[in-house]
Amino acid sequence: MKKMLLIMCSIFISSVIYASPLGGDPTQGYCQTVDGSACGWGGGSNQPRKIINIPSRYGSIALDKEKLILGASEHNLKSMRAAKKEAVQSCINMGGSKNSCKVLVSTRNGCLALALGSKGSGSIISSSARDTLQQAENEVMHTCRENGGKKCHIAYSKCSRDPRYQVGR
Repeated sequence: MKKMLLIMCSIFISSVIYASPLGGDPTQGYCQTVDGSACGWGGGSNQPRKIINIPSRYGSIALDKEKLILGASEHNLKSMRAAKKEAVQSCINMGGSKNSCKVLVSTRNGCLALALGSKGSGSIISSSARDTLQQAENEVMHTCRENGGKKCHIAYSKCSRDPRYQVGR
């Protein structure tokens, strides 16, 4: 019983220590003042904050692993289902098999990358979804090489997001 009480107390204390009493996540650049005055939108200012509703966009990559035929959603689609469907259809249209074209990776308001490399008589395939194109490309190249891939190269990379959508600050 004492152990259970000690564990519960430590969980509570750790959540209090790491909680932000002012709201927001300080690592993400949100304003951390009570009234927002240090951020330029509070502290007695009568100017309303502008809120922009930016729609989400989705993207997917599909691959026929047997033939190494790639398909991707290229139209910044408005649903994950539509993005996956378009990627598979693109793979089929490029010559992939209906049964072999499978979605490897998808994203919402993010960037996708796929790298291919060779390993012996086979292939290394690496895919990733990240916030930025550079992050996605770096990850797939690293993973390809880490798994023993030779001649690793980016076969596809693209971001799926509304142009008004900003990553980071």
